[in-house]
Amino acid sequence: MELGVFSNAYDGSRGADWLGQVRAAGLGTVQLNLSSLCGEMLPATLPEAELAAFSARAEKLGIRVASLAGTFNLIDPDREERQEGLRRFGVLCRAAKMTGAGTILLCTGSRNPESRWLPHPDNNSPEAWSDLLESTETLLGLAQRY
Repeated sequence: MELGVFSNAYDGSRGADWLGQVRAAGLGTVQLNLSSLCGEMLPATLPEAELAAFSARAEKLGIRVASLAGTFNLIDPDREERQEGLRRFGVLCRAAKMTGAGTILLCTGSRNPESRWLPHPDNNSPEAWSDLLESTETLLGLAQRY
């Protein structure tokens, strides 16, 4: 077993500076949320300079990026919102390749208009299931490309 930490545990930290704290804590693995680098978990464009600096610092410190946070609402009732999340997931796939992360963490989301974390009766609908299958198919194609 390998102990690690979620990058957002270092509240307010941006860039690669917090990696020194990870190493000082005796940890060698992180789950990266890109908001720790550029302020957005799913940025519209890849912050390549920040990501390159982060990757170089992590390598120098012997810290492995095990996974990236990629949560968005896969069953969002707003199709345009789902499509934007999927497009940004492609950006995240490129980030995973650059950092060597072999895993991107996801969740199904919710049909709840107030929160993607709260239950909603429509989560069990055939439409939600269809949207989840469609989103997953797109995700798999993007992941395979990278």
